[in-house]
Amino acid sequence: MLPDPQRFLAVSGRRIARAEGAAQVVRELSLSTVPDLADGVFVYLAEQRQDPDGPVRLLLDGLPAELGGLMGGAPPAAAPVPPGGVLAGVLRCGRARGRGQDDVEEALRELLGSAPRLPQGNRVLLAPLRAPDAVVGLAVFLRRMDREDFVADDIALADALSAQAALGVSEDTAAPQARPAAPRAPDEDRRPAPWRRSRSS
Repeated sequence: MLPDPQRFLAVSGRRIARAEGAAQVVRELSLSTVPDLADGVFVYLAEQRQDPDGPVRLLLDGLPAELGGLMGGAPPAAAPVPPGGVLAGVLRCGRARGRGQDDVEEALRELLGSAPRLPQGNRVLLAPLRAPDAVVGLAVFLRRMDREDFVADDIALADALSAQAALGVSEDTAAPQARPAAPRAPDEDRRPAPWRRSRSS
């Protein structure tokens, strides 16, 4: 439990909100939470970000060096998200959840397979990056074995910061493409618009 969670949330939230571009948002999420909230963070971003029902595949967005002592192997570079799987359900719920829950254990197996060695106890958090209209990724927060488990207040902080990160990622990667302007007739600009005509006409 952090000594001043409200101040931590305000400072970290500002750092994430000021980041420009998905890569910088992910970097700020990690820098602002390690080591105060977690000992390591890694983030998967959704390959398809326009689907409100959830992504089809998650892509690892780099792997911070501090995770070397926390895991026995690197997480996979990409992870499919079967629509009917437990991981898809965790993503849809849109809230950070601790490892102590059975469905989180299964979601971690779907995401990471059996290779990585994760900290025991409730020292792993899954936090969906859920923007208002779509799931844009997933953050995984880890604590070392010599540190206390995540408690409810820690989970709430991870949830709030992941939601802030989701907004930044969504703005960078899920913005609709601008459509080209329709061609105009050569004399279209010279014709008066109906609302510009005088009342006498």
